[in-house]
Amino acid sequence: KMYDSDWNEDGIKHTYSIFESNKNTLGLNTIINTQYSFPVTENFNITPALQLQYNYYSFEARNGIGYYGSEAYTGQPDVWWNDESAKKYRVSGIDYLRHTFFTWIGSNFDYNFGKHSIGLGLFVAPFTYTSAIDYHTDEKNLGRDFSTQFINIGFFKSYFFQLDYFCKINEKLGLIINSKLISNNIIIGKTYSNNINYSWREINQPNGSDLIQAIIILNLIFYI
Repeated sequence: KMYDSDWNEDGIKHTYSIFESNKNTLGLNTIINTQYSFPVTENFNITPALQLQYNYYSFEARNGIGYYGSEAYTGQPDVWWNDESAKKYRVSGIDYLRHTFFTWIGSNFDYNFGKHSIGLGLFVAPFTYTSAIDYHTDEKNLGRDFSTQFINIGFFKSYFFQLDYFCKINEKLGLIINSKLISNNIIIGKTYSNNINYSWREINQPNGSDLIQAIIILNLIFYI
């Protein structure tokens, strides 16, 4: 699902929309990695690394219901979206596109025992860049579609933790399980919109973006 909320300056969430259908039409996760391993003992290695990562996600949210408690819809001062005087409408869809670029520095710590290996990675991002476009469609062709763009730049705001397991099954096969958790604190940025006369301009509305992403990858290795 996708959820869309609007608050006023007094902290009242006067508008709330819920989209039952939310489809990821395209997702990309690319990483360039360079590293060097230092053996500490026969079984333990420390591997400093530098990574560049780019993520892209495109979502299409449809079949939405909105609850409107703002003065423009109720004729009275703003009320919460779930107030009995708030209005309920079926709303047009949202297309949401998000680009994120990370630079990572950190290290992996690996312990080998027999045919098995366990690794722990700890990384921080000196630089994080996020650009997201929130396009509100106009399914009724009333000329009410518009886009909002959010740009966020952060320094040492993002982190990731990685846990790996390797097993050499036999002379022909190996198995790697890689799990990663990426998180960043809220990064405040600038907001742009074409809602007025369809001309892009910066608007006086701060925005913030954060991220929690869990990735699990299973790899089979074939030795030739």
